[in-house]
Amino acid sequence: MHVMPIISMAMGVLGAVGQFSASRSQDDAAAMQQRAAAQQDKAAAGQEAAAMEARSLRERNAAAIEAEGMEQKRRMRDTMDRDMGLSRARAAASGVTAEGTPGLYLDEMQKVSGEELDWLDYSTRSKVAAEQNAGHYDYLTGMASADATRAGATATRAGAKTTSAGARQTRMGGWTTLGQSALDFGGAYNWWQR
Repeated sequence: MHVMPIISMAMGVLGAVGQFSASRSQDDAAAMQQRAAAQQDKAAAGQEAAAMEARSLRERNAAAIEAEGMEQKRRMRDTMDRDMGLSRARAAASGVTAEGTPGLYLDEMQKVSGEELDWLDYSTRSKVAAEQNAGHYDYLTGMASADATRAGATATRAGAKTTSAGARQTRMGGWTTLGQSALDFGGAYNWWQR
């Protein structure tokens, strides 16, 4: 009996077992990559939700800024009207007519009051626009992050497919090694002719 064919067959079996074990590890790695891709998809959905919430929050802030500006304008107008009325009443009570210098003063006072109200309008509109623009930027940034995360998930899934294909090739290599070892053993030993 020849020892070498038996040793060769044993080595072939060990090699095939190693390849089968390696293919199992590759299958496990592919499954882990699929789970990672699913987590990335979940993270992307969370980023999208956060982006929409950020935009919504900025819109609510803009509405609050606008309402506050309108209230400030209303109060300022009430104060200005009261001051103007008080100035006219004082002028009338002192016997001064609203013509000439006192009239010019009151007209100037009314003009300055109007300019202050206009500035308050402009300031409020600017703050509202800035808040709305920030909300739009937050939304776009969040959605871009979600897209990048989702692209990472797609790449991870592609890697899982490649790893899975490698596992199949490794498994086929194991079967090939096992088959070749059996052929070599049978050819060297010729047991069917004995």
